[in-house]
Amino acid sequence: FTALPCLFMLIMTLWAMVYKEVDYLAKENWVLVAVNALTILLAAWMVVEVLISLFVKGARSVEVEAE
Repeated sequence: FTALPCLFMLIMTLWAMVYKEVDYLAKENWVLVAVNALTILLAAWMVVEVLISLFVKGARSVEVEAE
């Protein structure tokens, strides 16, 4: 039940961040370009980690064994 609101928030946030990144690049505001790019990369990394944990076989069994 929480996947749809999560996806909505992820898409809308990333859309706004990419929109502002283009604006920062046009204005040559390099500090905000770097900070925003880092934030986008961290969000992408988080999405990759979620997809790995959902679809890679054996990812959940490793966590259970570690506890």
